[in-house]
Amino acid sequence: MALIAALQASSPEPAYSATLRTGPRAFQGDAWHQRSPLARIPMKRLTFAAFLLGALPFVSPASHAAALDDALTCKESAHTFISGLIDQKLINAKPMRVESNSINAFWPARGEHLTAYGFSVFAIVGFQQDDPLFRTGSGKPIARSAYGAVVVATQSRVQAALDAAGNTAIVHHAGPLLTAIFCQQD
Repeated sequence: MALIAALQASSPEPAYSATLRTGPRAFQGDAWHQRSPLARIPMKRLTFAAFLLGALPFVSPASHAAALDDALTCKESAHTFISGLIDQKLINAKPMRVESNSINAFWPARGEHLTAYGFSVFAIVGFQQDDPLFRTGSGKPIARSAYGAVVVATQSRVQAALDAAGNTAIVHHAGPLLTAIFCQQD
């Protein structure tokens, strides 16, 4: 107890104060405040700067947007569709996944934003029989040639957009808020 009383008597300010100090000079007496260059910057600017630095990894300065509406009219082969996207560097050349029905799923390339009928593209899918561009799954292939895009939207919204555009592509539920726009040639 004597040690605590001696420390409190020698210190101009109490070691702990229950009062809340506010305003531009609230921490003026603190040693940290006097040494730190950050203390001179208003808190709003520090918060904004921290937000921007935290968001930088999610923003690509070389981002491109590409609409796939014309390619999803089911008038070309899966090879033509997929190889065209690979040549333009819009999707990765190696499929991220191969389903048992041989559907190959490709991620959009880094920094690329693909759309189909106004919806963001989650993945590109395709398969063409006897084509080295595609890997074969363990089961029966879905078709001789099939391709499409998986978009982030409900099935009803995608169907309405395709109907409005006069497109007869297959619309198929692919997951929660994921819908496939699919072209299939037997």
